[in-house]
Amino acid sequence: MSLTTCIMREAVERLGAFILGAVFVAMSSSTLLLAQSSINRPYEPQVLLGSAFPNFSNDIAPINQLFLYKFDAIGNTWEQIPWQIDEVETDPNDQTKNTYFVAGDGLLDDKDELSFMAGDAGDQAPPSSWIDNAESRGFERYEIEVLDPLEASGKGYVYLYRSPTLSLAPTLPDYVAYAPSPSATGTDTISAQGYVEGHNANGFNNSLAIPVSANGSGVNFLDQLKLRLKIKFFTFDIVLTEDSFTFSGVSAVDGRVRVVREIRLSLQTMNIPFLFKYYRHSVIFSAAINLTSDLGVSLLRQSFDFKSNVSSAKWYNQNASRVITADGVDDALTGGEPAVVNTPALNWYMLSSSHGSFVGFFSLPAGLGTTQNFYYRDNRTGGTNDGTSDTGAESGSFGESGLWITGTNITGTFPLALTNYMLAKDLPQEIGKTLHDQALQPLQVNVNAQSYVVPVELVSFSISAERNRAVLLWQTASETNNLGFAIERRFASEEWRSIGFVGGHGTTTMPQSYRFADNEVQPGEYFYRLRQIDTDGAFEMSEARQVMIAAPERFVLSQNYPNPFSVSNATMGTLIQYELSELAEVDVHLRIFNLLGQEVRRLSQGRQSAGYLKISWDGRNEKGEPVPGGIYFYQLTAGAQRQARKLVVVR
Repeated sequence: MSLTTCIMREAVERLGAFILGAVFVAMSSSTLLLAQSSINRPYEPQVLLGSAFPNFSNDIAPINQLFLYKFDAIGNTWEQIPWQIDEVETDPNDQTKNTYFVAGDGLLDDKDELSFMAGDAGDQAPPSSWIDNAESRGFERYEIEVLDPLEASGKGYVYLYRSPTLSLAPTLPDYVAYAPSPSATGTDTISAQGYVEGHNANGFNNSLAIPVSANGSGVNFLDQLKLRLKIKFFTFDIVLTEDSFTFSGVSAVDGRVRVVREIRLSLQTMNIPFLFKYYRHSVIFSAAINLTSDLGVSLLRQSFDFKSNVSSAKWYNQNASRVITADGVDDALTGGEPAVVNTPALNWYMLSSSHGSFVGFFSLPAGLGTTQNFYYRDNRTGGTNDGTSDTGAESGSFGESGLWITGTNITGTFPLALTNYMLAKDLPQEIGKTLHDQALQPLQVNVNAQSYVVPVELVSFSISAERNRAVLLWQTASETNNLGFAIERRFASEEWRSIGFVGGHGTTTMPQSYRFADNEVQPGEYFYRLRQIDTDGAFEMSEARQVMIAAPERFVLSQNYPNPFSVSNATMGTLIQYELSELAEVDVHLRIFNLLGQEVRRLSQGRQSAGYLKISWDGRNEKGEPVPGGIYFYQLTAGAQRQARKLVVVR
């Protein structure tokens, strides 16, 4: 059963921003025929609604019984990855809206959200490869395939399991953490692996540092998030800023993958919630301000102003063909550089400094105001581009960036929909371009429900030595689509190689026994393993077993076979087997004599040590001529040891 899921909710908030096989129970595997992970989007989160998992959703599965894993095909191992499920409930204060901040029932619902990082995805697992948890086999699991539309080979897989006996892995990373304000104001802190962000009393950004561990300086380089709203009061213009809001509260949900945070502010007669979602390297910021005609709005602006310590930082946007230096020396955008594009297109800008890099995205609906532009100001002497008074802890502006709308009595909804990436220092412009392309082409997701498949269950596998022969015995308790077993052998440090095949029994619930003999094996330590192959070509490897083939105890020359033999059958000849007990290498020769004691042929085997060996004679003399029929003697010399036997040639 397959369900194609678009990352609907997160895509909006981001602004647009094989072969399957059976498995051996408790044995190692190789799944090279399955897809391996190649997702190259380390900063991009994935958010799926509970409706993507119909057999878990609608109050079926307790959230605390759901766990997310990735599969490593090379090591045949499973590993938990950071994930979280946020319960989304109807807002009791407004039945038309949803909220993250009301206690849920602990059961997965269609509106709940599962989040994880795309970069954590692993390889595709065979349906019969399952985590080592018996209770999970009683439920379906969901394979979540993540596809990159920008790269044909870009795909990765994660697996959602249900089990009442699973628990969190003790080493599971926590990508982002929330520290509430000690003063019941908005001065809380977000500490993510890629950044640390602080807020002022109203809850707006007023500090940002990229840790040294994330290749930043660890020093704050953000002055303030700034807002401007110019309204008409009778005949007077009143400018409202980020400081004009009245703070009424903050709520937060702190998980391993993200922190969902809401600040509740009021402005004039408006109550405005600002929603933030903080991930490992990014934050998604959304709010909607309803602009009515009685407000007489003529100016809207949102911008991020940076501190003076970013001096000499490089600034880019989608339009600028030049590198703009943010150094506090007035350098306005010119020509087409301030131009913006409207939804569904995205606008982006980037500041790359020695403390860290900041990439911002925003979208604007067409028709909101008369003019829409990028806002950029870089002037250490202070002031603004829109004629309003400046705000912030520092005087002056350094690489201040954002959006700017003007008009006469602007009405409609002003959507503050921003996505910001906080990244390592001194990154090139190409990072901004790449993130922009990825935001316009978000990852796609396919979700498939999979049931546990009864595997080819190997219950025993043993090897014994019989002189120069290794005998393999194994038994299965049940089989599903079993084509058979390829037998592989390795000696010392050599590579594994296939030496035989034993057919399987397809699908059966009855025990089956198998045998394979590896004949003519020389003394030494050998390793054997079974490659179980499905009818569809997928395979699984057993664990290796070891056997020691002992050296012969004495020097033995065996009777040739066939005997008599026909010299006319030169392609077959006769085979002479012998055993050497000396561990040290010696020269080995075979000499053929007639009844007169004359040497007819000498065959050299070179230097050999202890083992079970053989040599053949084609019934010809040294000149390559067939010998006459009759009785001959063959003598084997191995160092100081010598034995002889009689053979018969017929014509």
